[in-house]
Amino acid sequence: MQLSITGPRNERRLAIRPYSGSLTYSFHTAGSAVATVTAPRAGDYLVRVPGVGAPGLYEIAIGESVGGQIVAAIGGAFAIGGVFEIAGVALLVVTGVRRSRRRAAAARREP
Repeated sequence: MQLSITGPRNERRLAIRPYSGSLTYSFHTAGSAVATVTAPRAGDYLVRVPGVGAPGLYEIAIGESVGGQIVAAIGGAFAIGGVFEIAGVALLVVTGVRRSRRRAAAARREP
């Protein structure tokens, strides 16, 4: 399948590069990333797919990469988990120190 994308201000084609990595998705439909393109600015772009064949044979999904969002979500989850882990350790240390002080004070009061 040949695909071309031209810019909004001229008929200059944008560079389409193979997708480096592996990304599959299944939201409302399933698919996989096969190429990447970087638009130099916001605007209306013309996407041409010549000679595709029968209608509905191919579907093209264009949008921002979800790979970075997935990595950010996983990193955020680990960061939140790390904060809770540090808070838990701090709580254990504070509780241990308080208990040992109370035991020491109680031992000094006993005859």
